[in-house]
Amino acid sequence: MFRRCALLLGMLVPAPASAASGIPEIDVIPTETGYEVSGRVLGTSDGVVSARLSIMKSDKSGQMNTQQGKTVTTSAGSDNVIGRVNLSAGPDAKLDIVLSLEVDGRVEAEATFRLPGAD
Repeated sequence: MFRRCALLLGMLVPAPASAASGIPEIDVIPTETGYEVSGRVLGTSDGVVSARLSIMKSDKSGQMNTQQGKTVTTSAGSDNVIGRVNLSAGPDAKLDIVLSLEVDGRVEAEATFRLPGAD
């Protein structure tokens, strides 16, 4: 009886994500006034992953830092948006963007985007 319950529980509760359960993706789209930035987790297998999207922007008008994050359940083919931000930015803007995926407090995967800006 215990084994049958454990098997049933295993089917109902997603397993922790492995390095292969999700792929971080960062999209940066130029707009008339700056950029639209979004981060998502593309699922490759069943799991649970904590995702954090960190954005740092600096230009002549100043600096901005923001973070968005959440825990998502992945499955093969799933697409989970972690965050989306519209940034006002001039042509001199510098962007540093990181989307990290963590399991049990350990970074399993990370995507980065860097726009060096004008000097």
